[in-house]
Amino acid sequence: MRKALLILIFGVIALGMSHEGSCGESLTHQYQCTSNNESLYFIMYERDGHISGGQMYIENMQVADLTLDSILSEGNFVVKVDGNKANIQINLTPERILIIHPQSQTIKQICKCSYAKR
Repeated sequence: MRKALLILIFGVIALGMSHEGSCGESLTHQYQCTSNNESLYFIMYERDGHISGGQMYIENMQVADLTLDSILSEGNFVVKVDGNKANIQINLTPERILIIHPQSQTIKQICKCSYAKR
């Protein structure tokens, strides 16, 4: 009985290890306002080289889910707030965060920011 239990435990551990290796690499792109609106930050999730969405936080509370609209360059994304009916986009860059209103062709800077990819 003991031997069967040990074989079962090692089998479960081996299965878990093989599953971990097949999951791929997970990264986050983190943008934190530094000039004003310092409680505002954004996190975008990357898995195996693909951006899968993200969240917006204010005062450490999640206030919105984000959907990727386009990738302009490494760490430079245009995103939309899920469920927002207004035609507004957010441009996350390693230097600043911008709000874009495509219809009026208006771009406003929300803040300068710090950027980290982890």
